[in-house]
Amino acid sequence: MTTHSQVSFNEAIEILSHLINIDLEKNFDILQLNLPNHSLNWVDESSSLIQMKTIKFIYQTIYNYMREVYGDDHQLIKDPATIEGIKSIMILVGDSAKKLEKLTALFDQQVDIQELKEYKQLQTFYASKISKQVEQELMGEWVFGILKKNPIISLEEQINPLFKATEVNHVFIDLDSVKKDLDYELFFIRKQDGSRFFNPRLVRNLKLVCDFGGFQPDHIELGLDPLSEWIDRMLQAGAMQIIKKIAPYTSHYYQTSKRYKNLDIVQSLNKALLALMMSSHETNLSKYSPVKTCMEYYLDFQAFLRQSMHSNTFQRWLAYPPGASNEAAISIIELVQAICNAIFSQQNLLSEIHPQIQEFIRKNQGEEVVEGRNSKKQENLYGEMSRWTKKFLSGPLHKVLDVLEEGSCHTFDPVFQSNIPYKIFDMIWDENRISNLRIPSPTIQEFIDRASIVEEFKAFIRFLSVQGMPKKHLVFNLQNRTTWLEHARCVALEELQNNEDLNKSLCVVTLANDTDFKNQEPPYSEINQSAVFFQVFKEHLFGSQSGFYFPKNISSEKLEDFVDAALPAIHQIFFSGKNVLSTEQRIDFIEIFYLFLQLKLIELVKPSSFSLTCKDGLDLGISMSAGLFTMLTFIIEGKFQKHDIEFLHTLLYGPIFINRERLMISKHFQRFINYLKITENAIEERGYDQFKKLIQERLDPCFETSLFKVRVILPN
Repeated sequence: MTTHSQVSFNEAIEILSHLINIDLEKNFDILQLNLPNHSLNWVDESSSLIQMKTIKFIYQTIYNYMREVYGDDHQLIKDPATIEGIKSIMILVGDSAKKLEKLTALFDQQVDIQELKEYKQLQTFYASKISKQVEQELMGEWVFGILKKNPIISLEEQINPLFKATEVNHVFIDLDSVKKDLDYELFFIRKQDGSRFFNPRLVRNLKLVCDFGGFQPDHIELGLDPLSEWIDRMLQAGAMQIIKKIAPYTSHYYQTSKRYKNLDIVQSLNKALLALMMSSHETNLSKYSPVKTCMEYYLDFQAFLRQSMHSNTFQRWLAYPPGASNEAAISIIELVQAICNAIFSQQNLLSEIHPQIQEFIRKNQGEEVVEGRNSKKQENLYGEMSRWTKKFLSGPLHKVLDVLEEGSCHTFDPVFQSNIPYKIFDMIWDENRISNLRIPSPTIQEFIDRASIVEEFKAFIRFLSVQGMPKKHLVFNLQNRTTWLEHARCVALEELQNNEDLNKSLCVVTLANDTDFKNQEPPYSEINQSAVFFQVFKEHLFGSQSGFYFPKNISSEKLEDFVDAALPAIHQIFFSGKNVLSTEQRIDFIEIFYLFLQLKLIELVKPSSFSLTCKDGLDLGISMSAGLFTMLTFIIEGKFQKHDIEFLHTLLYGPIFINRERLMISKHFQRFINYLKITENAIEERGYDQFKKLIQERLDPCFETSLFKVRVILPN
């Protein structure tokens, strides 16, 4: 009989390999954990409980072997083949720990495997002996499968989609980009030839970084509820809202569809409604440990809804609309469109996590400074939050790893991938209520050179057009149409408004972002004279290849008149009419101009709702929504109230933390802070009354209705 002391390293590896290959879903019997003809068993057959002594011994055996063979031999550690072997062992250890934690939870043993001394020894060994070398010397080649011999080409040089399509085989993104969550959509998208932007070996190397790189993804340790509970709360509230908003349509649907229960669309729609109802039940919140959580039911609801919209029957009805006598078909179409309208305009979801975000901030901002500029307070808070999160969280890495391990990286489809749209705030202007909706790019993209609009968004727009008083949605597309990364999504959005059945209820404007001009990079970095800068700015605004797009139904004459008046007005109010503007000032000028341009376009289009839509509705979209909110607050009141500050915190930190488990990308946060500083300077130098007077004299005439008549309504 083999005893603990007689188990070899190879036998320990064999036992772990057997463990991770067991399927917990298919008729699982805990005794399957025990290897046939092996006395070192995971499970005590008399109690059917996992034996902790076996777990500890296995990890101790592996640690002793690693330390003995590799601990002091630095020459071996530099050998690529040896490193590959060590990495494979460490991945096996990490996977086994995760499997064992699932098992112990399943049998109510409540054991944190990753807190065991023996496991931590392995983690420390890897971090001190191997981790840095793996990341620095090898990971750069592995991420996205790029060899060192390939040239590193700037993004704008790689493809200019306005002229021709070019191969993207030499795109290089290093590990640091993955950690910062930059261009993560490339994990979902294929190149033009069908190949991936990453090498399959990336999965196991990210596992190493996450499991043994010193990161701590456990949010409970940080004094937080698990993020899953935050998301559950939001989705449960959202499901309740949707059910309430669609109630009249649901009632009619059930009355008219009884005879068609075998129809494909009816079956899918019934399943969607059932999943939505289950998602709305408070008892299914994750904190109550249900069989299935609100989030899981909500994802089912989305899947069945999409299935119904892709059914042959529904697509046929869209192509050939049913007659008035086909009451069942009409009720189904109306219900689907009402559901999609409710999805994209959900209210108060930010309010659901407002208390958690405020508590999250209070725990980590230290002593609050009562006096001082708001911009400085926001900057200090972001710094504190950044230092705190860097110590504990590697959210982007874990997000990427989850996607790769689940094998769900087939398309980039943010609306369908748990990035739920919702209302941020309302504004009343000229007696019209206009909703600012947080909507990620409503596109689905499998290949880098083509994208299409998701059916849910089309149904949302169709719903607006069939109301008694037709409404309109204005999309501010903040994606960069001059780069291969985002060009396909931009074209899909811009062309959507040309559809005959959508053009009355949709307007899409593209505002150039992350271009050389927007960032004031060469050849624009030396245009210091304000007059020359304004001239170049106008050329870009109305140029065909600069990244801007304005549809034909927006009066170009009115737009040009606004630009001619607004550029010198902003120059005078916010920059004291200086003849020379530094690079930073020109960047800030563009940001401020964008805010007023957005207000002008809202006035021209007269939408019932608008969205500041970037690829995922997060960093850039959130920073611009925050800018619009603060600008309107400054114009109307000249200062922030306590509830304004709290709302701003929830907006800046909540959506991004929940969706990507990180803070806003620093570049976008800093742009927001710089604009805030300039506005505060303008008010402090002149006083609010003089600032208000300048707005009234110089900027108000650019609008048909005074900006001082705008009223912002925050979520309850």
